[in-house]
Amino acid sequence: LGELLQAKGRGGELDLLLRPRDRLYVFKRANFRQQPKVSIEGSVQTPGQYEYKRNMRLADVVLAAGGVLRDTDLGFVEVYRTDPVTHDVRLIKVTLALALAADKVNDVPLQDLDRVVVHSIYESKQREEVTVLGEVNKPGTLALGQGMRVADLIFAGGNVTQMAYLKQAEITRYSVENGQKRVSEHFPVDLEAVLRGDAQANVELQPYDVLNVRRVANWRASEQVRIEGEVLHPGAYPIEEGETLSSLMQRVGGFTDKAYLRAAVFTRESVRLEQQKQIDELVRRMDSELAARETAVTTLRDASLQAQQQQALESGKRLLAKFRTAQATGRVIINLSDIAKLKGSKLDVKLRDSDRLVIPKRPDEVLVVGEVYNNAAVMFNPDYDSGDYLDQAGLTRMADASSIYLVRADGRVETQGGGWFSGSLGKILPGDTIVVPQDLERMNVLDVALDWSRVTMQLGTSLAAMKAVGILK
Repeated sequence: LGELLQAKGRGGELDLLLRPRDRLYVFKRANFRQQPKVSIEGSVQTPGQYEYKRNMRLADVVLAAGGVLRDTDLGFVEVYRTDPVTHDVRLIKVTLALALAADKVNDVPLQDLDRVVVHSIYESKQREEVTVLGEVNKPGTLALGQGMRVADLIFAGGNVTQMAYLKQAEITRYSVENGQKRVSEHFPVDLEAVLRGDAQANVELQPYDVLNVRRVANWRASEQVRIEGEVLHPGAYPIEEGETLSSLMQRVGGFTDKAYLRAAVFTRESVRLEQQKQIDELVRRMDSELAARETAVTTLRDASLQAQQQQALESGKRLLAKFRTAQATGRVIINLSDIAKLKGSKLDVKLRDSDRLVIPKRPDEVLVVGEVYNNAAVMFNPDYDSGDYLDQAGLTRMADASSIYLVRADGRVETQGGGWFSGSLGKILPGDTIVVPQDLERMNVLDVALDWSRVTMQLGTSLAAMKAVGILK
């Protein structure tokens, strides 16, 4: 533009011929250079860059940054001035307090690119601190006050908790040896004496001391067990480490005259979690096996064989759906007897947090599940044996009479002679469950379908039995 405005530029190469609707823009010089600015950093409210204005002074940029902080050093402040041509930097040091008081010598005029540095008093003076850890209500690091002692630090930390071991706390003290390495020493403090006001025990603290208030040795979170049913005083009871079942029974006042100890249900949370883990793993494996077999079935060309195997798959899917909803209870088999016999015996279980014991009344029925026409309860009759109960329920033609087994009310499984293919079962008592498996030899399908059918039938019968005795719900 400058060349065009000169006489020799007219009509030259740069003097373009304008045409209709052409637009000519003339820019300001400011559009082609950065806006002038100054920066301030350090102990001010809002450090950063600020627009430089004509006649701007040091106090102006400090106020633009929100002013100084409480720990600002009002002594020397530094202004680093950059020459716009050579870019050499010059240091200007003035007194901040006088600059803020409008002293013209110290409140120096600023220039573009000036950098102001405001210091904190803690740059020339170390911030001395002490720390309290452990059993206080507000552990943490605090400023060390002059003459501060152990009691002062305890109360600054919100006082000790009820779990604090007052016989002996510990102070860790740090020092630098010969200016080369840090060393530490530990020494005990009698907190009971400190809190009583004993001046000798209430030692004065030094910079960076760490007070550790330890916890009482046998303190632990409150643990409870619950007992329900036929005891004199059911409910939740706090327990101590190592407390046993017989001790709990004494505390609840013993059993009522209606208690049926054979059917006592004792559950434990850690067992429940493990049982549930096994169920979830079984569900995962069944799901994977079903998916693989379903793919194989779709490739069969024999329509009759495909229908048979599809039927087995549908049974498996129904069983899988039942297992998906099954929840473990965490039942543990115990042999509960009167308190005198239980106390000190190997059967006197040590209790854990969240244990639960239910003592039911004596039931009036015996359950029969599996391959029977009537999967229901049969009224208990002291003159009945297992055959009488099976006659009441009615065996189906698919029942395997040689593999029938008995699940006792306490969860134990019994078969006469210790084998699965035995004859008559032992004496049946109230609350017992008779389980009738399916006779797999009657399954008239090919081996591939038979393998899966065997799994589904056995699992289905087991699922019913486990729900009957409280292992699953």
